[in-house]
Amino acid sequence: MPLESIHKFAFKAAQATECAAAEGKYWEMHDRLFANQQAFEPWNAHAEAVGIDTAKFESCLAGGKYDAEIRRQAAEAGKAGVTGTPGFLIGRTEPNSNKMKILAVLKGARPFADFKAELDRQLADADKPAPAAAAGGPAAAPGAGTPSGAAAAAAAPARPATAADGKLDQTTRASLAAYVQTVAQASRATPSRPSRPSWW
Repeated sequence: MPLESIHKFAFKAAQATECAAAEGKYWEMHDRLFANQQAFEPWNAHAEAVGIDTAKFESCLAGGKYDAEIRRQAAEAGKAGVTGTPGFLIGRTEPNSNKMKILAVLKGARPFADFKAELDRQLADADKPAPAAAAGGPAAAPGAGTPSGAAAAAAAPARPATAADGKLDQTTRASLAAYVQTVAQASRATPSRPSRPSWW
């Protein structure tokens, strides 16, 4: 998400990380550029420092090979409400679809408490009663959707992550609630990083 309006080298830095990613050195270049924000030029010095062939790197950078992809990713991020990095999306998959419905956008570096508050809010919304079924629709069996006890849980068929109305189901809510309660401990450990993040 290169913010060109506030940093004249932002787009070039995005290009540099993409060229480094092609050589399997995305994070090495990412970290080096963040550590040397006042000394981006010459760019090939960074490539050499992270172990990339400088001739290949310079050719990639000069050719603009990844320009369209960087702009496409930035546009997609903007459509989702992300205006810079870091940016976080909280959402859920839509029923019977592989599409994600974005429920909240958290902008900037935020403390754990902000994430917990937003996830708690989403869980509370998911617990609200669904609107009554339309007249003439199939009637729900008494107690449907609210199994109680081990016998009911064992007898119930596997359910999707969301109910027909799009709300989180009971199992998903319980899993998310347990995750929110324990993630603070996990956040103290160093997370493993993906080979390339989206929109960075």
